[in-house]
Amino acid sequence: MKIPQLSLAGILLTTGISACGSGSSNTSKPATTLPAAPSVNITAQTTIKRLDNFVLTATASDVNNDISNYLWQQLDGPGTVTLAANNALTTPVTFPKVVGKYTFQLTVSDAQSLSTSKSIEVNVTNTALLNWQDCDLSNVAGKRLGADCLHHNVPLEWSTSDSDKIENLVIRYLAPQQPAKGKVWLLDGGPGGNSQWAMQPEYQQIFNADEWDIYIPIHRGVEGPTKLHCNNGINLPTSECFNDLMTEYDGKLAAFNTENAAYDLADIIALASETGEKDIIFGISYGTFLAQKYLQQQEAESETAQIDGLILDGSTPLDFQAIEMADNYDLIGERVLQVCYENEFCRAQLDGDPLAFLDQTLAKLALGECLIGGDEENILTVNIAKTLIDLALTDFKDTVPGIIKMLNRCNSNDQSAFGHAYQLFNEPDEESNLAFSGYDNKLVLANVLVTNMHRPTMSKFEFEQHLNTLRFTSVNSQPFYNVTEVWLLDAKPLNSTLPATSVPLLMIHGGLDPQTTDIMAEQVFNDYAGNQKTLVIFPTFEHGVFSKDQIANPNCVANIIQAFMLQPEQNVDSQCAADTFPVDVAVESDYVQSIFENIFGISSPW
Repeated sequence: MKIPQLSLAGILLTTGISACGSGSSNTSKPATTLPAAPSVNITAQTTIKRLDNFVLTATASDVNNDISNYLWQQLDGPGTVTLAANNALTTPVTFPKVVGKYTFQLTVSDAQSLSTSKSIEVNVTNTALLNWQDCDLSNVAGKRLGADCLHHNVPLEWSTSDSDKIENLVIRYLAPQQPAKGKVWLLDGGPGGNSQWAMQPEYQQIFNADEWDIYIPIHRGVEGPTKLHCNNGINLPTSECFNDLMTEYDGKLAAFNTENAAYDLADIIALASETGEKDIIFGISYGTFLAQKYLQQQEAESETAQIDGLILDGSTPLDFQAIEMADNYDLIGERVLQVCYENEFCRAQLDGDPLAFLDQTLAKLALGECLIGGDEENILTVNIAKTLIDLALTDFKDTVPGIIKMLNRCNSNDQSAFGHAYQLFNEPDEESNLAFSGYDNKLVLANVLVTNMHRPTMSKFEFEQHLNTLRFTSVNSQPFYNVTEVWLLDAKPLNSTLPATSVPLLMIHGGLDPQTTDIMAEQVFNDYAGNQKTLVIFPTFEHGVFSKDQIANPNCVANIIQAFMLQPEQNVDSQCAADTFPVDVAVESDYVQSIFENIFGISSPW
């Protein structure tokens, strides 16, 4: 269209220049705006990881305010899309289930027949082809919002071609900025953990959730459509529940094991893999065991591992036996009391010899004269005392010498404090069939324990006799034989050999971890048949390094993890790990005093 020519007078008026002799005139005339094509800006995302909610969006403006038409068109792509409202600024798009790059153009026209076109290239990824839906995580407190959920359809038995199918729950959180740097796959512990911690914003930030997608594959049977549950609604391993589940799964309950879970993991990683994005596995506790089984699975299928890096926190060897935890607790307990011995104040409180003082304490408790809360019918037995010390060693090792002092003294104030703790630790867990009603699924725990982690070298009686020789481990805290008496499954053949691999490994581990000791971590490290591997010990941390913050640099763990995620093939700077806070056996810090306050209702045990 030819632009109309303005007269000299019009130009003078438009530019504000006065004609001769008119400079003093008070007469003003409206400005005239030159016709111009509309301005267009496309604001839609360019990477699609979920098909059912994609919308092309744009903004447009025109100096004459006379926009007359919008037109969206598909210019290119591996398939044909449907534009729901191609004559509007915003239009939902229905894609075919075909991965690739699609090009769209928006043309905006005005009443002067002037137009502007802008285009955008949209990349439909592999993971977008999966049937992601909005999540119902209403039972998960403190969760990050915006999760997608997937029911991952897999064989009940991967080794059987005509196997029945089950559905696993996979949860993910997409990074705000796409494309992401990659995906980090968070594998929970337990066995049977349902990953509620992995949905918390503060833990996701350890993995830089602003730039990385967080994927949470829930272990088969733990949650989702095929969550293992008892018919009576109380999900505890009993003979009745075992028989019901064996009937429900046609005698194939043993299929809820680590080997099949490793195939599940390999399958979902393959389905969601994207060119240009890394895949990093992070396993905690039992999750490290599953991650190693994943490497075995890849070798068994003659495949190269699909991941770019592996992070293990609280590593569990593939030949791990659950009953080994009894000796682990004694080992770490003695280390803590050695710290007490080296502290002048703590050593004096425990009569100069902490180990002998503990032996004396257990002998006194065997007399049955220490009461819980002053209740004569509620005696604080040796086993209850050891259970209390077990709990302290697991997460609050600083409190152990102080607790031993209280157990030995056991005056009226101590008995009241034990009553406070007893109520706290004896609150019943939620074991219902509701989704995420607790933090783990004890039926999956029983299944994995029996099929993968219980090949005992001693009888139940011999094991109990052994426990009686230990200072820190009670019969009550080691229920493994009891589970095997009602959960009548056979153990899988032991395969503890890790295959040769090119996958870089980062191991982080607590030096005072009583569940999987640093000795076990060194075993996994030495067995790992890869050239690029790093073991970082945090000297005074317990189990689960990623969740600890008692260290000079509170960002140390996150910095090490994120550096590895970005460049797994490079050595990470882990010097900050050495600066964990000393074990406060004298109970001098506000932190340890607050633990005593919360558990026992007192600020000092002395």
